[in-house]
Amino acid sequence: MYSVIYPPTINYDWMFQRPQQLMRQFGRLGWKSLYINAPAPGRRLTGPKVDRREENLYILNRENPRNHVEGKVVYFFSCPQHVEYIGAFREDVTVFDNLDEPVEQFSRWAPWYERALSTANIVTCTSEKLYNNALRLNKNTILAPNAADFEYFAQAQTRTSLMPDDIAHLQGKQIIGYYGALSDWVDWELITQTADSLPENTRLVLIGPMYNISQIPKHSRIMYAGLKEYKELYKYLQCFDIAIIPFKVTSLTESCSPIKLWEYLSAGVPVVATAIPEAMKHPEVNIGKTPQEFIEQVKFALNDKDIEKKNARIKLAQANSWEARAKQIMEAVDAYVTNLVI
Repeated sequence: MYSVIYPPTINYDWMFQRPQQLMRQFGRLGWKSLYINAPAPGRRLTGPKVDRREENLYILNRENPRNHVEGKVVYFFSCPQHVEYIGAFREDVTVFDNLDEPVEQFSRWAPWYERALSTANIVTCTSEKLYNNALRLNKNTILAPNAADFEYFAQAQTRTSLMPDDIAHLQGKQIIGYYGALSDWVDWELITQTADSLPENTRLVLIGPMYNISQIPKHSRIMYAGLKEYKELYKYLQCFDIAIIPFKVTSLTESCSPIKLWEYLSAGVPVVATAIPEAMKHPEVNIGKTPQEFIEQVKFALNDKDIEKKNARIKLAQANSWEARAKQIMEAVDAYVTNLVI
């Protein structure tokens, strides 16, 4: 029996991302998952001290996880400064989940980053660039890219629900969709150029919170729909004719593994991305290396109704589930503990 502890990093119910997905899967696969909650942006932490969401998944609000551990303890952290907590939970195994390079927006992580890599018993990395860099400091490093909650997002393969009220007025128009953080790693100039090039019956719908920016471009063909709850997200995705990942190509994005890529693919929609490495690895994704190429790929994808391509996208997503990723990490922990015992 293992108990896995995740330190307070992101509110469990705010932008359901890799930490929440993996901790939920660890619980479903037999570990006792203890997720120490953090306040959502601009909100106070509320809720019971121990909020049992699933059989093995506990959300802890101002509660000591040591009061609830059973068996061997795994400390699983993804924010580099939480290397400072190593030993605080009297854990048997420490896993650093390496999500981003400490540059640009995440440069504040730099003072702790290499110590997290070298101190953890196991390092898991979301991209090949992060993996190759981490391997120099820790031989117990594995590549575990982001993935999809396939069963959930597969609901968007067909339009089984009514269009959400706030985009219902777009009925009959082609929708180019993006969801995720609206930040300065998004190429806003490219977004504007794409909107300028679109036919009148097409709209670009942006979903998510603003992060590190205060406004988005105002354009007659761009609609900002705001942040949506995870449980509502597939209802928007099912309305996308195509989905985009319009990231600037920088040192930061060269090391990122966009979760939205796998979620888009789960729905079977054509995906157009800029030339970021983790998207370019997959021929199922349309890549635009220049602004003009990106716009051309968008126009091509809007008219691409090839069912074989759609099935290939769905098959790729299905092979990259959070359950598979969680199993990979759990197996690495088992192997590490077994070697210690031997």
